[in-house]
Amino acid sequence: MTTAIPLTDEAEQRIDFLVSQTGRSKAYYLREIIEWGLEDVEDYYLAAEVLQRVRSGAERVYSVNEARRNLAESIRSHFGPDNGVDLELPHRGPGREPPSFD
Repeated sequence: MTTAIPLTDEAEQRIDFLVSQTGRSKAYYLREIIEWGLEDVEDYYLAAEVLQRVRSGAERVYSVNEARRNLAESIRSHFGPDNGVDLELPHRGPGREPPSFD
């Protein structure tokens, strides 16, 4: 897919400098910038949406103590006394002789 976007003179000069110093193509650096920056942009906008839901009351907010309690309850429900994990231990032969430092 080919997409054309206008760049500021400063951005173009900075990319051109990288190209001249490294020998890589301009397309390489534009791909890198987009791929690295896309994650940051996604994080920002998705966080902004969550913040709007929190402010409107549509998203529940937990205190640290509530989060710890909920996490502990969740772990207990999966691995508590009635839901534990039984593992068979492998047979172990006799141990090695300890080294002698005489």
